Amino acid sequence: MTRYDKSPYREMPADLIDGFTVNNTIPVLNEWYDESRYTPVGIDFEKDRPKWTTEFLNKYFSLIKPNFSIVAPENFCPYGNDVAEEMSGVLVSNNITNREVAVVGTLRPWIESLLFNLGNKITVVEYNPPICSDQRLSIINYCEFINQDVLYDCIVSYSSVEHSGLGRYGDELNPLGDVIAMNHMYEKIKTGGKLIWGAPVGIDCLVWNAHRIYGEKRLDMIFENFMKSEVNQESMKRLKKISLSIQNIGNFVQPISVFEK
Repeated sequence: MTRYDKSPYREMPADLIDGFTVNNTIPVLNEWYDESRYTPVGIDFEKDRPKWTTEFLNKYFSLIKPNFSIVAPENFCPYGNDVAEEMSGVLVSNNITNREVAVVGTLRPWIESLLFNLGNKITVVEYNPPICSDQRLSIINYCEFINQDVLYDCIVSYSSVEHSGLGRYGDELNPLGDVIAMNHMYEKIKTGGKLIWGAPVGIDCLVWNAHRIYGEKRLDMIFENFMKSEVNQESMKRLKKISLSIQNIGNFVQPISVFEK
């Protein structure tokens, strides 16, 4: 099998189309990016790695707090303060306090700020981990995450898995990249632990190479392991109901959902 490890690819390789589109049952839209500089394969890896200084973290930790009144400027959370407030409510209502938590996929530490202010021990997982000497956060790359023996009380992943395997960030192409990423997260959660998850939900669609949109087909694929537990059926029903409410291909929302292992 050909390895496609020179991402990003402007065109989807012909031999991967069936895999990416679930045998041509998922439509494809075009929206292409080259953000490979944000991963270790990028030529400016060290130069472009995010720098999370103590001063930088202090700004986030002081302004994004789980009190349902986010006082940060709007751009502190890349998805808007309403999303930060929704995430705050989910963390509080699920008692994610004083736990060991991993954040999988991050550009700015808005989720980390909420978790820190709830007393959690936080591990940040990224393909291109930020440079950070602040001991309040543990920073590891994705390979370390999947190969270590540590299990977490909770994993939070928001707007991350939908990119896995598309090559936008320089990662190797893999039609099942999102399924594999979800399986890794499942394996790294303690029994009884929780996944707090958000990604584009709507009509099943692949926006090449930007992201996937999850509808009934792809949701079943990525949450297969989690569906072994009956307690997760209501979360899945909610996601599928939301997906069916979207009228146009390419449109989506990013609801925050909670699944248990």
